[in-house]
Amino acid sequence: MKQTMIETDSPFAAPVPFRGETNAPLYVKEVVKKISSVKTIPLEKIQKQTVKNSIKF
Repeated sequence: MKQTMIETDSPFAAPVPFRGETNAPLYVKEVVKKISSVKTIPLEKIQKQTVKNSIKF
């Protein structure tokens, strides 16, 4: 996770449960939830690390 950045495909391809709607940067939290689920890493850990990554970038 040390080199991971999180983004959406805004304005296209909204994540589930917003599929079919116009995508928005606000939905980035859905991407974080999915990463947390797939990688079995606590949501808070991903949030903290990706904020650090964006500041460093």
